[in-house]
Amino acid sequence: MNREILKKKYGIDELDGDVTINVWSDDKTATLTSTIIGKGIEYIDVTPFSHKGKILSFQGERLKIKLEAIMYSMRIEFGVQSISLVRSEDGTFAHRIISAERNKLKNLREFKRFSLGEEGMVRIGTSPQPIECIVKDISYGGFGVSVKGKPFIPIKELLNLNFDCQIGACPFSIRTKGMIARTEYNDDRDETVIGVKLLVRNATVQEAVNQIQRLELQRLKHG
Repeated sequence: MNREILKKKYGIDELDGDVTINVWSDDKTATLTSTIIGKGIEYIDVTPFSHKGKILSFQGERLKIKLEAIMYSMRIEFGVQSISLVRSEDGTFAHRIISAERNKLKNLREFKRFSLGEEGMVRIGTSPQPIECIVKDISYGGFGVSVKGKPFIPIKELLNLNFDCQIGACPFSIRTKGMIARTEYNDDRDETVIGVKLLVRNATVQEAVNQIQRLELQRLKHG
């Protein structure tokens, strides 16, 4: 990567695509994702953050908000001064996120993972035999599963995952696949933990993660 790209400091109005905000209030936290639809000096407009059809408000005095985005396959983050609802000339709404910070790119970290603990089935590579597993966590970018014993699991092999779960009142039937990025054997539990990276965006996984985040935000707002 060009060294000048890494040395430069970027403003929030140089972002494009999707952004994620992390919201804290006391010991509670929530993570929400949206898409940039407009920008100006030291601000961006994004599709409104909502829950059950109601647009969210970010006016609490105790709220702390940080924004993260991906640029040039690297991570960048900004402290947020405010998030307010604005209305465009065509009548549509957006959340306006204001930040005067200018920051450098950082090494890309994994997406935030959310614990599940659901039973499922995996199939590794071209093997026709599925294996029982526990889905330990999922994120926008991948998932983690554990299988009993210490089977041979090659890195960079494809892994298919099937499992059903219910998050709040919403049932999900998830069928996805990805590339095995890492494995780790736990001798005490006699299990192998497998980290898998999604190669393409999976709409059901994204909606499941969104639902987890909605529930977290609901707990954040209502204590």
